Amino acid sequence: MNRYDIYAPIHKALRNFMGDTLAAVGRLDVEDDTEVAETLDQVRGLLATLRMHLDAENRFVHLAMHDRDPGSADKTAVDHEGHEHAIERLESLAGEAQFRAGGLRGMAVAALYRELAVFVAENLEHMNYEETKNNEALWRTHSDEELRGIERAIVADLTPEKKMTVFRWMIPALPPAGRAELLAKLRQSAPAPVIDAVLQIAKRNLSDRDWAKLSGALGFMPKAA
Repeated sequence: MNRYDIYAPIHKALRNFMGDTLAAVGRLDVEDDTEVAETLDQVRGLLATLRMHLDAENRFVHLAMHDRDPGSADKTAVDHEGHEHAIERLESLAGEAQFRAGGLRGMAVAALYRELAVFVAENLEHMNYEETKNNEALWRTHSDEELRGIERAIVADLTPEKKMTVFRWMIPALPPAGRAELLAKLRQSAPAPVIDAVLQIAKRNLSDRDWAKLSGALGFMPKAA
């Protein structure tokens, strides 16, 4: 069915954020204090974004599912409880890695990397379940316009800073057509300073080829870097 998928764009952003962060921790130079601080800041940013995502799904998506099909979100709700505990554990491990030195720091980073890898794997399976089973329930009980309304409510609930974080990881994760559609819709509703900020995010995080495609789709020539 060609139905509106409320999960697809944000899950692509989260997969991008998780993969990039896991790779950054895996290659971390534990003797470089600046690199350690920057990488652990990214870990914390990822965990904060995932916590925000859990909260949004609990309050908006799960509530809509329970309202029309009681019990349909029970499995993912239980998964979310486990993810909350895992996030707290990973935050603790990041703190240990931040403040240890020498061999102890290396051990702490290795522990963080292993547990983050397992967490990412579990999230990938969880998101697949949502995109299949949860979508089946949502499509059975809600129209596409109602699903778009849920998504609009989620976006409206985000702070400007959180929205920019989502754009940072969503824009490069989308295919060219989806990327252009996202930016075109934003141009219709957002003030010019917000659009400019999002375009700068896109320019910094897209390849030259993808930036040229986006610029062409939006009707302007890319500026030289």
